[in-house]
Amino acid sequence: GNYDTPGYAQGVAVVGSYAYVADNDTGLQIIDITDPAHPESAGSYNTSSFANAVAVSRGYAFVADFESGLQIIRIPYGE
Repeated sequence: GNYDTPGYAQGVAVVGSYAYVADNDTGLQIIDITDPAHPESAGSYNTSSFANAVAVSRGYAFVADFESGLQIIRIPYGE
């Protein structure tokens, strides 16, 4: 399967049934990958700059966000 994000996918972290995508100018995209053949949007968070990379740990997404540095985002899905 595939999922066409609204921006430019720069980085991805997968935890459980979710893929967290650093999606450049559209921020953090959260994709439900429970059915990998048919991924679906589960939410998003618009960061203040350009999301370039993401790591996920203990219910937080850590996003490298170009001009605004590190963004720490509490996520409803996670380990």
